[in-house]
Amino acid sequence: MKRILLDREGDSICPKGYLRIESEVNFLELALSVQDLVISGDRLCDWAAIFYNGRRIEFADVLSPIRNLRGLYPELTMDQAQFICKMLGDDFFVSTENLNQQNLLSEIYPHKLWFERPSIKHAAEWLLWLDEEEPDPAFYSILAGISNNWKHDCPEMAIVYEASQTEKAREILRLWLGIENLALPNKIGEFPLRVPDKWKELALSAWRKEMIKSNGQYLGQLVNANLPRELRQLAAFEALGYFESYPNYLTKELHNHIARFVSGQNRERLNFIAHANEPGNVPREPESVFRWFLTEYSPYREWQSVSQNEQAQLRVLELGKEFAEWYLDYYPVALNSKKHLSFYRTQSIQNDPDYVTLLMVLDGLHLYDAQIINQILLNTKGSNHLSMLENSLCFAPIPTVTDFAKGALIRGGQPSLIKELSILGEDISERDSPVARLQTAHKGDLFIWRIQDPDHTYHSRNKYKTLKTDVQGQLKTIAQKIIEISDSVNSTIPLRIIITTDHGRILSESKRYIEVPKDMEAHGRAAWGQTNIMFDAKGYMIDQENDIVFLSKHRFGLSDDAAVILSDLAFKTGDGKQKSEFFPHGGLFPEEVIIPWIVFERNVPKPDIEITVSGEGQTNRPAALSILVTNSSRINLTIKEVEVNFGIDKVTIHSVEQLINKYKTEEINIEIPSWPSSEQKMSGQLRVIIRLPDGDEVEHLPTLEEVKITEIYTRDKSFLEGLDLP
Repeated sequence: MKRILLDREGDSICPKGYLRIESEVNFLELALSVQDLVISGDRLCDWAAIFYNGRRIEFADVLSPIRNLRGLYPELTMDQAQFICKMLGDDFFVSTENLNQQNLLSEIYPHKLWFERPSIKHAAEWLLWLDEEEPDPAFYSILAGISNNWKHDCPEMAIVYEASQTEKAREILRLWLGIENLALPNKIGEFPLRVPDKWKELALSAWRKEMIKSNGQYLGQLVNANLPRELRQLAAFEALGYFESYPNYLTKELHNHIARFVSGQNRERLNFIAHANEPGNVPREPESVFRWFLTEYSPYREWQSVSQNEQAQLRVLELGKEFAEWYLDYYPVALNSKKHLSFYRTQSIQNDPDYVTLLMVLDGLHLYDAQIINQILLNTKGSNHLSMLENSLCFAPIPTVTDFAKGALIRGGQPSLIKELSILGEDISERDSPVARLQTAHKGDLFIWRIQDPDHTYHSRNKYKTLKTDVQGQLKTIAQKIIEISDSVNSTIPLRIIITTDHGRILSESKRYIEVPKDMEAHGRAAWGQTNIMFDAKGYMIDQENDIVFLSKHRFGLSDDAAVILSDLAFKTGDGKQKSEFFPHGGLFPEEVIIPWIVFERNVPKPDIEITVSGEGQTNRPAALSILVTNSSRINLTIKEVEVNFGIDKVTIHSVEQLINKYKTEEINIEIPSWPSSEQKMSGQLRVIIRLPDGDEVEHLPTLEEVKITEIYTRDKSFLEGLDLP
């Protein structure tokens, strides 16, 4: 059917397929044709209306898009309205309905932003869009209108939605990304998207100047700010380069800040310039051993490995033997208590009703290599970003070789029971992706994905100087596979990814000088088979001359007796060759025995922590504060330290290092040498530092309302009050 549109203003957009009529001659020629027409001009439209009414031909008035646009958006100038209409083009049918903000903007600038609910993520996308798109000023008033709507709907992000122009967006981005100061991210939260490269460069340029001005101290502010991890990691890299030039400014605290964000070769760079303190002796309790391993032994061992300091190497050998003797005494106890051993950890995750669990067993992954994977996974962004729920340690079975350790791990029992026990979950081949099985899994299902690396690369590339680089490449590939799994599995599935290993490896080169004991076969630093030794109650015997310990299969839950080297040497190969081997395993050095247990989950909210403080004491007398910490989150937390401030002479810092497991409440008692007065309590402050598994720290300032004071007298008024003094 023929369509007639009357354009009285003469400025409408001629729709596709229509012919515009602007003169009486053209009208007379085409008025009764089959051509769709747009009649332009007020006088010509009056004539056409009479003409078509007389012939009962339908027609319709068409709105003037420019004037209609200015009616909806009075701030627009005529030139701006004309420009917008030209950008819309002839295919855009202009009506009041089509001219709402969302439709108009999506036509010119197609983007999901216009139809999404405002939120912290949406606000970040908005700023990046303004920065990247640089919309024409003609749209500023329309953009301001829609951003005002978002500000009303999401008042917590009002400061971000103030931006409706590119320059304002860039100003807020500089603040939110901590380029100018760190107040905004600490106020509204961490920037939730991956930071574009150009903003990383701007941040680094600004921070580099602050590093120079502060002798590197500015790093402490950056790593504790509410900035994206990728930015804080960049700051750590920048600081590392600075301290390589000025190592005298590197304090222990700054070293620890950098260590949180570097791994692999960058960690070696750090250890090369930082002389670690000599570790103390091995503690007696397993929890204390883990802490000693992380805070004392590991930094020293890494530094020794990089620096090749001879005195440090002697101390490492002493500590290796000391730890071995402790572990040999503790291990049979752990078999009975079922605590802290890796294969009991795997046993405990079977049939967990809250999760679909993917247990990734990376062969021969020691703690230092695990840090490479962690750094990559912690930088993930997006709808299925990975959060670290746990970053803990456990002990590997003896001996630390695959033949014994892996079977125990995936079956949840000591090595002597490997043939009797079934695998704890569904075993997935390394060549297959677990995604398909995870997509159809149910809560309680456990899948075990065994990866031969990094052990395979350590052995196959052992003679090459590029060994560390090859291993790091494999670890990065594994990390990318984990990210792909996380992104591919439906977000409705409660996926938990656990990364662990069967054994660690010694952080040094081992010379194959030791003869394999008679009737035994060997691998690296361990051997197994038959012995004629009559073991005593301890179940082991040390050959002091050769630094070998022989183990009773009955005492240590093995199918055969075993022999383990206590020094840093290795057994000769079957052909008697004495070549060196880099990073072997099988022994009892701490890094061979203490292995990582890392748990990731997707889209975990920030920890929900409640802290209440109570206690009662007499002013200026010793008393105890009771700090009750409730962890309502799924993340295992650690109370790092508590700072008590009741005045200049009553500030105390207490190192706590108390683990608060998920969904748990723990009480911490802090001895206060001098209890405050009522006035000191009113101005006092308690500061609780909580460390997350990924190393980030959160500060809490709980109220002191429940702290009670017993005083000999209470001074409610000034001593001078009431005196008639000038």
